[in-house]
Amino acid sequence: MYLNNYGVDPCPEEVHGRHAELWGRTTLIFGLSTPDGDHIDETSWDSFLDHIVTPRFPTGLTVSKAAGQWLGTTGLVREHAHMLMITYPIADARNVSQRIEEIRAAFIAEFRQEAVLREDASPVCVSI
Repeated sequence: MYLNNYGVDPCPEEVHGRHAELWGRTTLIFGLSTPDGDHIDETSWDSFLDHIVTPRFPTGLTVSKAAGQWLGTTGLVREHAHMLMITYPIADARNVSQRIEEIRAAFIAEFRQEAVLREDASPVCVSI
């Protein structure tokens, strides 16, 4: 059991289940519109997932479809997106971060994107 600075277990069993541990979580959001007004199709996304993402995180990840908007260099962009969520032991954070940055760079280069949004949350309670 881990106790935080206040002497409290941040992942109590009665709330988070048995054997909950503190982990890190990173969420990436991949916009599916291209600068020329085209869209990244599901076949291209699946290929990217299979060849770039999965080899870097073979033990598991979560992908979901999303829709959103953001202010790009050409104005407000509304687009479909994919959200990728990865949870990992905090001790692996440096190694995980490197692999995540490789994924972001590959997506930006392959699909001519301005950015891939990254959100990090740590610690989160994980119970497997």
